[in-house]
Order: sequence, then structure tokens, then C-alpha cells
Amino acid sequence: SLTWSGTGGSAITLNSKGLLPVPGGDAPNCGAPSLAHATFSSCTDTLAGSTCTGACSATGYRGTPRATCGKNAQWTYTEQCTLVDCGYPSKRHQTFSCNNHKYGGTCAASCTPGFSGTPSLSCGGDGVWNYGGGCAPSNQCMRLADWKPA
Repeated sequence: SLTWSGTGGSAITLNSKGLLPVPGGDAPNCGAPSLAHATFSSCTDTLAGSTCTGACSATGYRGTPRATCGKNAQWTYTEQCTLVDCGYPSKRHQTFSCNNHKYGGTCAASCTPGFSGTPSLSCGGDGVWNYGGGCAPSNQCMRLADWKPA
């Protein structure tokens, strides 16, 4: 701590973080940080000036959330947990129409001409497309050279 004495004889003592003390405590206390899809289980210091690193706790979310306790006793957050993105799907003999490439998203899948089946897919929590069903040649007379397994 640091103490400063003015010309009037009164003294001001700052706490170990260089902040003015508040009545009833060492420094403003933010309490436990709370952010959607994240946990801050390793956060033990909740006084102003402290920083905590959290972890994304919900399936399908990635990131390294950080929380900083401000002098106003409020947490501010840098980086949050965001949904994983599977990118655009690609599979031989299939076409896709997607409106959401992120976790939980689905796409309408269909077979290219000359192939039939009931393909399906969904974006998994690991950021990888989960494919189901498939497409097989619909014409038994198709040249073998034109067909390659998916």
C-alpha cells in the first residue's frame, strides 16, 4: 500500500492495486463474473483491477473469454464465446442449400443428376459437418468411369 499525506495533516492510503479504499472493503468488488456460454471457475480475485480468463462451457462454442473488474465494480468482457463455424459443406455427388453454417445449422442436401438418395447433414459442435444418407448412381447403365464413390 501507499500512503500520501497532504499539507492539512490528513493521509490517504491506496490499496495494493493502487486504488482508493471504499467503506467496508479493500476495493470495489465485482462479484463473480457471468457471461453467456462461459465459466470462470478459476477466478478467485473479484476486486477492481483483477482479470480472469474463462472457458467456453457450452457445446458448439469456442473462444477464450476474459473479464476485467472495473473501478465501478462492473465486469467488462473482451472476447466472448462464439458459435463454431463448419464452413461450406462439400461432398461428392451432392449439392447444398444452406442458410446457417454454424453449430446446430442444417442444410438442404440433394443428389446431383444421375444420382439418387436422401443425403442430410448438420453442423456439429466440433465445427465439422456430420453427413448422413448419401447418393448412389441412379442409372445402372452409367459408365463405371463416370462414377466414383463419395
